[in-house]
Amino acid sequence: MRLTASFLPASLLPIQLAYSAGLATLFTLTTAGFSASAQELPTSGSLTVQATGLKNDVGQVCFTLFERSEGFPDNPEGVIANQCVPALDPAAETGEADDQPLSVTFEDLPLGSYAVSILHDENEDQQINQGNFGIPTEGFGFSRNPTIQTGAPSFQETAIFVFGNTETEIEMIYF
Repeated sequence: MRLTASFLPASLLPIQLAYSAGLATLFTLTTAGFSASAQELPTSGSLTVQATGLKNDVGQVCFTLFERSEGFPDNPEGVIANQCVPALDPAAETGEADDQPLSVTFEDLPLGSYAVSILHDENEDQQINQGNFGIPTEGFGFSRNPTIQTGAPSFQETAIFVFGNTETEIEMIYF
């Protein structure tokens, strides 16, 4: 695939992109003798995830990271990383949520696609509690904030590509 910048003639800025297995593996940028090769591209990255919209600051918020669809979103065997942080803002201690999002960072991730699920685990039992008809009684969320209908979204609906330092925001859902 050949791309050109609209403000420069094609002869000054050829960009070549080789794409393999869904991942960008080689970029070559040539302008007036300058060349950046694949060796200069990052081979790992980090993913910072912010949870917004907490209804209170009771319990903990658990961020769970998956790198493939097997096990997503609720099978522990598919989890590659998990971080739980207190929902309580130590400065507030009011029992009410504040406007500051909670965030965690997953470090040293190989470049690729990942999905994140979040649980506001108010009773700290590390599972999503359900009421009548299987409706969750605790808050939850997914990367890319998909619309929730009758079940959990797929990995593909929630996958985000990590390249360098990547950030995403997840809005909590409560029923």
